[in-house]
Amino acid sequence: MSGTSARGERLGGSGLVQLMRLAAKTNVVELALGTPGAPEPSAKLVTEAGYALLPGDHHQYADPIGHPQLRVAIAASLATPADPETEITVTVGGTEGLCAALLSIVDSGDEVVVFEPFYENFIKAIHLAGAVPRFVRLRQPGWHYDPAEFAAAFGSRTRALILNSPNNPTGRILTRTELEEIARVCDNWDVTVISDEVYSSYVYDGATFTSAADVPALSGRSIVVNSLSKSHAISGWRLGYLRAPAEMTTVVAGRTR
Repeated sequence: MSGTSARGERLGGSGLVQLMRLAAKTNVVELALGTPGAPEPSAKLVTEAGYALLPGDHHQYADPIGHPQLRVAIAASLATPADPETEITVTVGGTEGLCAALLSIVDSGDEVVVFEPFYENFIKAIHLAGAVPRFVRLRQPGWHYDPAEFAAAFGSRTRALILNSPNNPTGRILTRTELEEIARVCDNWDVTVISDEVYSSYVYDGATFTSAADVPALSGRSIVVNSLSKSHAISGWRLGYLRAPAEMTTVVAGRTR
């Protein structure tokens, strides 16, 4: 019997899946998976629309970057304009988008900087790409990072930085000033930013969310990961997308140069 790969061994099991299975067997209140109770998915826009498509010709190969109408709708929803043809890629949820982004920009042995605490799948995706995580601790009060510690995490092997704002699990939102500071460090080391913004629709009490794509100093070197799982409360449909500059999209989506 053939052995397993070192990469596969590092991936291990999923703590979130274990919690999901435990919650299904007990009366515990499960708060880990991020399954939103609101907004209530619209039966007309989701279920009925899905049923309406079943009898049609939507069951064969299609453009792997996503249906053109869906990409146009995604681009139209963004604060900073994006080209739906060259900058938007539809993915099977945000997790596939994260993995596709990492696999397109890092090679085995490269380093990826990550703020901690972090979403579990970040580390799994880094290991899947054969890369090495470098951690920068967010500290209380307020879950802030130390700029000196952040700068020290970068080196000649650093290829990517994973941001998560609003952060899972802390809820911390990176300010525009912080994003501009992050951009300066990434520019110095020529590092690509992968910005997980899945919780961007969950911002309350007058707080302001800024996408990496809205910061000029980051927009040219960032891949934004987002999903309809939280904003539309349809996590089971596995609908996500990437927003990236055209040159990056060419690689991420596997297009011919």
